[in-house]
Amino acid sequence: MDAKLFGKKPKEPIKYIFEDIINKKSVFYKGGNLIFFGDIFGGRYGENILQIIDFKYDKTQEELCIHFNLGEICTITNPKDIIYTDAFIINDASRIIWEYYYYGKEKTVENLNKCVYDKIDTGTVSKIEYGNLAPANNKVTFDTKEPAFQFC
Repeated sequence: MDAKLFGKKPKEPIKYIFEDIINKKSVFYKGGNLIFFGDIFGGRYGENILQIIDFKYDKTQEELCIHFNLGEICTITNPKDIIYTDAFIINDASRIIWEYYYYGKEKTVENLNKCVYDKIDTGTVSKIEYGNLAPANNKVTFDTKEPAFQFC
C-alpha cells in the first residue's frame, strides 16, 4: 500500500495514520468533513463535522473500516495511494460503503441509511442509496476526478 505521510515511511501506514488521529496527535482529532469521490457528506463543506474514534484494517480482504463518533461506519475496499499531510486522502478504492443513522432519531435498523459507491472504471462511479433518506431514484452514475475518500 502506497502512502505519503509527512515524509515518514512506517511499516504499517494505515495503523500509523489512525493511531496519530485517535491519540490526538493529528489536527483531525477534532473532526473533519467526509467527501466520497467528490460527493460531500451532509451536502455542504463544514456542515457535518465527524470524529474518527476507531478503525480496523483487514489485510486479507484489503478492507479498511473506520468508525466515527455518532455510530457511522465507513468501509473502504482496496484503498490505494494514501496521502496524510494537511488532509487524509485515499486517492483510489474499488468500493466505499458509508453507513449512518438518521440524525436526531433513535439508532435502530429502520433509521439506518447506507450509501454504496462503486468505482466502475477510471473516472466513473455509481452511487446507490438505501434507507429512509434515499431519494426515489436511488442509483446515480457520475464522472469524477476526485479522490475516493477525503477527510479534511
